[in-house]
Amino acid sequence: ILQLVKDHDLALFSGHVSPEETIALAKEASRVGFGRLVFGHPNSNSVGATLEHMKEVVGLGGWLEFCFIGAMPRLQRFNPAEIAEIVAEVGAAHCILSTDVFYGWSPPEPDLMRLYLGTMFDLGVSEEDLKTMVQDNPARVLGLGPFRILFRHILPNVMHIVIITFSLRFPAAIGTEVFMSFLGIGVQGEPS
Repeated sequence: ILQLVKDHDLALFSGHVSPEETIALAKEASRVGFGRLVFGHPNSNSVGATLEHMKEVVGLGGWLEFCFIGAMPRLQRFNPAEIAEIVAEVGAAHCILSTDVFYGWSPPEPDLMRLYLGTMFDLGVSEEDLKTMVQDNPARVLGLGPFRILFRHILPNVMHIVIITFSLRFPAAIGTEVFMSFLGIGVQGEPS
């Protein structure tokens, strides 16, 4: 499976397998030069990884994904401070923060992510580290380079602003040039 995932330029998430199985997979991934293995919610009760398990996966080139849904009041499976401590220990460059929303009672994904980021910030995780874990690292895991991110994700979301701004400012610039020429201000002897 690992060779197939590598050949098709995909990422591989460990899911709910044991820490030992994920470590074995990380060792094989490291051996074949595959760097897009994600250890899914290692701190959850269903996986039960220790900090040493997580460090080993990171040492082999893997990523750690921490989901916030388990910290919600209805579940209370872990304290968010645990995630902040793990991030401080292994480094934000190796972590991904996600919501893992699938319950009907959970808040919408954007609201839960906002709550997650605010909680992590309140626990001392820097804004730069948060950006790394929710923007940069997921893009790297998906194999997106900076230009692909720019042209596929950022520009399409801001093009309407660019078009509207240009369509309003360009006529204003022409009007300013005409007004200055009428007053005789500007380059003399050259057509406007």
